[in-house]
Amino acid sequence: MRLEKSRKALELAERHYGLLEDAASDSELFRVEFISGIAMIRRVGSILNDEIRECHPPNSVLDWWKGTNEDVLLKFIKDVRDDEFKAGQDRKTAHHFIHVYDSAGATDSASVGVVASVDLTIKRKDQPDEELSVISSEPEPEAESADISPPEPPSSHRIEWHFAGGVYKDREVLPIVHEYINKISTLIDQAEGRLSN
Repeated sequence: MRLEKSRKALELAERHYGLLEDAASDSELFRVEFISGIAMIRRVGSILNDEIRECHPPNSVLDWWKGTNEDVLLKFIKDVRDDEFKAGQDRKTAHHFIHVYDSAGATDSASVGVVASVDLTIKRKDQPDEELSVISSEPEPEAESADISPPEPPSSHRIEWHFAGGVYKDREVLPIVHEYINKISTLIDQAEGRLSN
């Protein structure tokens, strides 16, 4: 038996996960996309629940399905969805990582890379859920000739999103959400198999 509604919901959840991946490097966009994204991703479980019950399955299938209520990941994602979508609470934090390359002029014809490494973490009072790390590292050794200086590598900025609480506190958001999608996909497969027997 194929659970068509659950399969369609899973397809939409995977699309929304892609939108979350695309938005991850934009702090404001990710916050907005996460609310609708986590709701669409979590709804697969609700649709699967309804579709299983509509089939009037035997008790063995119902007992198996009830057992999934104890799954830590499924419960966590439901709680995150409820907090983000229903209660307006932010369950994630943004960790900004900025890599800076510096050089300083040593003579008229050569430059010397800064020989220092700094790892600085800043938390802003107005954005307690965001953390900024600035990393300055030693440059590659310069060419021997004073006439040839290597180009400076570009500075870079990346954002990692972490859960702010619960059993997955401080774990990255996207891998956990992807794990949920994989788990619910497996549950759909298992439900279809059990309902076909």
